[in-house]
Amino acid sequence: MAVGETTEGSRRTNRVLRPGTARPTFGPRRRRAPDPRSEALEMRPVKCAGGGLITRTAAATAAMTASQHIEIALTRRPGSDLPVRIMERLNGRAVASRPARVAVGQTTQSLLAASAVIMARVMSRVPIVVAIATESLFLVMTNAAVARVLNLGDMPWAWSHRDLATDLTHKTSLATTAVLHTRGQHAVER
Repeated sequence: MAVGETTEGSRRTNRVLRPGTARPTFGPRRRRAPDPRSEALEMRPVKCAGGGLITRTAAATAAMTASQHIEIALTRRPGSDLPVRIMERLNGRAVASRPARVAVGQTTQSLLAASAVIMARVMSRVPIVVAIATESLFLVMTNAAVARVLNLGDMPWAWSHRDLATDLTHKTSLATTAVLHTRGQHAVER
């Protein structure tokens, strides 16, 4: 077949490209099979998928823990053991020692923070105020639903106004940290 000739049933012309010229933009692209020798020589940076999630989760957990300690110091109420009771119910075993109860409580809060970070990443194109408000309500409802399913608590509409305000405060601090930290990391990745 000569240059510029059309194939039977095809309207496209076959042109020979000179080295350094651009490929025509029409038609499907053919991908070459990678040369196994070049892959061995080429060094590519490996991006750790979980690294960002771990640091964002740690930051969100720290923010929620700090907000809880500040609120408990100001209101002088006893600390909540609901995260520990949730894990005890799921495991079917009691956690006896104080250090173990603190570790289990932080683990449960870390799981909640990880879900907040994942949700913040999903909602990265939503306006920031809407994302924080939506995520705060989602976290309150999810936490209450888990407690309700395990028969450890009621849904938010049965709570006192003070309990609802307290939980919304903590979940909003968690959501705010997750959204701001995730958007900051997302901007750096671009």
